[in-house]
Amino acid sequence: QFTGYIAINKFACSLSKRRTALYNSITMKRNSIQNHRGDGLSAWMFAFFFILSLVAGNIATVQANGAPQSAAELVVDMQPGWNLGNSLDAMHKGRGFTLESETFWGNPKTTKELISAVKNAGFRAIRIPVSYYNHLSANGMIDPAWLARIEEVVGWSLDNGLYTIINVHHDTGMNPSLNWIFADVDVFEKSRGDFVRIWEQLAAHFRDFDDRLIFQSSGEWMNRERSWNNEEDFRIVHELNQAFIDAVRSSGEKNRERYLMVSPYAASAEEKIVRAMLYQPFVDTALDKLILSVHSYATDLNTIEAGARTLSSISQEFDLPVVVDEIGFPRTMRAELKRAVAEKYFSESAKAGMTCFFWDDGFEYVLIDRNTGKILDPELLEIALRFRRR
Repeated sequence: QFTGYIAINKFACSLSKRRTALYNSITMKRNSIQNHRGDGLSAWMFAFFFILSLVAGNIATVQANGAPQSAAELVVDMQPGWNLGNSLDAMHKGRGFTLESETFWGNPKTTKELISAVKNAGFRAIRIPVSYYNHLSANGMIDPAWLARIEEVVGWSLDNGLYTIINVHHDTGMNPSLNWIFADVDVFEKSRGDFVRIWEQLAAHFRDFDDRLIFQSSGEWMNRERSWNNEEDFRIVHELNQAFIDAVRSSGEKNRERYLMVSPYAASAEEKIVRAMLYQPFVDTALDKLILSVHSYATDLNTIEAGARTLSSISQEFDLPVVVDEIGFPRTMRAELKRAVAEKYFSESAKAGMTCFFWDDGFEYVLIDRNTGKILDPELLEIALRFRRR
């Protein structure tokens, strides 16, 4: 069911070819030994080296199956994912410098038990949106206590073996009452400076963390006018994402090879907007570590299928695997429509080698009870779990 298996099969074929080549090499050496030492000794040495080659091949296979070998394999291995929405990303411009932002929007403070419930439900990945406005000093330094809180939640997730994504969320987002960093050519230099300053600090803080920690540049990008027809601003997102890549890579340690996710303007899955961001290749010192991330809240089945085909085509053209980091099922959606939409998203993403993340804000879009960890729609989750890699 998963195109990600293709990559593993290619690896297995490659391994088989290497093993065959090694067998042939050993056979040649055996023949040479026979010419000089006699059949008994040569047969023993042949058996020894051939068995050794098989053991080495098996070890390599275990290593390959134990951790993704590429961004494409990583994406498939993350299916399915869940968003801890409206928690660490909650913010309010009128409430100043405060550590209490996590509960601004009514959700309880995130607990270790909640993260364990996410793991126990069968999820492979968690996206932790984070905002910083209420945690920045006058010179743009992030409150160490806020970094410690992010680290605490990230640690719970990693301890549960979950792929874990953190980002810069509403600071760059679509809500005009919240955003203050813009994809806007008229304020580009200031926005890039503010954005990079945040990522330099995050990268430094988390540079020694497990490579299951993934950095996503932003939740969304938007200009000051909330315009959807400014080609220049669509393209300037490339420069902002490139600045993010540079900041992370230059911080060293595990960040030199960390997987990174980049989002287009408005995190849109619209082909025109995605291609505008990709008008030129990203420059990355790491090989095969970049992932494209978009949102999709479509509920029309044909639209979902067509969107998956478009994203698959873009993925292959630009060698960027795709994560649909937000799909949503509001409380008001009819149950039968929820099932049909979920089936379409997860089946199409499986065919295209993509991964989908449930958006869960604790209120309108809810899959997990934040207080009890209970799954509130088991049938919806069961659909997603059917398309896990393993």
